[in-house]
Parts: sequence; structure tokens; C-alpha cells
Amino acid sequence: MIEVYNILSGVEQVDRERLFTLSNSVRTRGYSMKLAASIFKTNKRKYFFTQRIINIWNLLQEDVVKISSIVGFKKGLDKFLESRMGVNNREWIAHCDCWFFSHAIQTYQSDPAMKRMLNQLYFYIMPVFNVDGYHFSWTHDRFWRKTRSKNSKFRCPGVDANRNWKVKWCDEGASFHPCDDTYCGPYPESEPEVKAVAHFLRKRRKQIKAYLSFHAYAQMLLYPYSYKYATIPNFSCVESAAYNAVNALQTVYGIRYKYGPASSTLYVSSGSSMDWAYKNGIPYAFTLIKPTCTETMLAVKNITLHLLKKCH
Repeated sequence: MIEVYNILSGVEQVDRERLFTLSNSVRTRGYSMKLAASIFKTNKRKYFFTQRIINIWNLLQEDVVKISSIVGFKKGLDKFLESRMGVNNREWIAHCDCWFFSHAIQTYQSDPAMKRMLNQLYFYIMPVFNVDGYHFSWTHDRFWRKTRSKNSKFRCPGVDANRNWKVKWCDEGASFHPCDDTYCGPYPESEPEVKAVAHFLRKRRKQIKAYLSFHAYAQMLLYPYSYKYATIPNFSCVESAAYNAVNALQTVYGIRYKYGPASSTLYVSSGSSMDWAYKNGIPYAFTLIKPTCTETMLAVKNITLHLLKKCH
């Protein structure tokens, strides 16, 4: 089954034409808020899935972020996978992986692997994590990275939503200065986006077995730790999942992703969602950094099928 974090924005009703303009080249530039939201409405009409809406937090005065539950497969599942896109707004291509939802439903009957995944796992998908920041990157500053929260002492708004999690908060790789792109915030989970998702995951951490966060632009599959140079306890299982995914990508597309612990493969950074998820009991936590959407489906499928092998 698939659980989709949907953006049903009240801003669209205020001034739809001004705020939400679709790009003429969405395949390379990413997806606007309007298009991201429309995916789920289209698929609901086409496939007649039941939709359940639950409010979880308010971001802008006019915006409401909601969870949509798309139900239509086997019930009584005990394993969940959470997938989240759009932490850093300027990485537009990261948001397009919400198309996984559409592809999964379309290939459910024809692809045995997809059918097994959806019958045995429950997917939570959040296409846009940082709503107001993502909107700002489309309307004002193409390279805007942070949230849009206000700072009373400085004229520099926003917090890096991938440095605001309560795991080695504001240590190496993060900044205390509000004007820096990697500003960690005044305290852990100061941002409503981070606080709401952390609360959502805490309530389900005994059920969620994997967490995937999507970023751009590179070709890397990373796993904990990000905040230190150390080996995670279940290294062999996580490493094996990453190895299988990277090999599959090379076999099909002829590209070779780098993979390994985030600290040694990329750089050290504290307060990330991936480390937080792992530290809070989710055994498989990955960050996929990619240049396009093309490779994403195959990587997710390989990680998911590895999870079903019950490697611990």
C-alpha cells in the first residue's frame, strides 16, 4: 500500500495563476507545487483508490499540509517504508520522485516485483517537505535552500531543514549563524516541518523499516552516519542493500553511483534527517542524491526487495 503526504494548498485558491506557473520543461527543472499536488488527484480519478485526509501542520498563513492515504492493496501489513523529497528547495529534481506513486500503481499488475512490494509493504510518500521554501524558490530565489521561518534578530529568514533534527544538532557541518545556508536553527526541531514529520515518524518507528530522503545533484547513495566517522551496527545489511541498488543501476543505465557512509563518501554534517531516522530505530536509512528521476525507481525497488529478505 502507499501512503502519500499530499500538498493541498489554500494558496492555490488565493491567486492560482500568480503563484503556481508550470514550467515548460518540467522533466529537467522539477515540478511546481500545482503539478505535484495534481498527480494524486489524477491518479485517484483514474484508479478509484480511497483517499483519507489528515491535517498535520500549518506552514504559511494560507497553506495547509496534509497526509493522504491511498488504500487499495493488502491490509494488515507490519512493515512500512517512508520516502521524503524536497528538503532543500533549490534541488527541484528531487521532488519529481513522487511519480513513483504513479508508476507503482500502473505496473502493479504487470510487474511481479512491484506487486510483491505493494502487497507486503506500506509506503509513505512525501513529495514536498519544505512547502513555503519550495514555493519561494519558484517565485523569488531559484537557489533558495532553507525554510522561510522568521528570525527576530536578523534579516536572514529560514533554517536548513536538514540540519535541524535532534541528532548531534549544530555540530560539525552546521552553522549557528542565521544568514548561513546551513543554519541549524535556534534549537532542534524549531521548524514546524521538521517537528511534524519527527512526531509522525516517532509514533510509527516500530513499524517503519526504511527511510529514504531524496536530494540533488550527484550520483550517490548514502547511509549513516553523516555526523561522524563510524560504522553502524547493522553495516553488512545496509551496505548490501546499497551495493545491490548501485549494481542494478550500473547494469541497466551504465552509470556508477558512489555509495557508502555519508560522512566519508560526501562530508560530515550534523542534524540530518537520515541520521535521526536511524538513531530513532529505523534500521534502513538512505539518502539518494541524483541528477535525474530516471534511476530512482530501480534504486528504490532494489532497496525494498532487499528489505523483504529480512536482513537485520
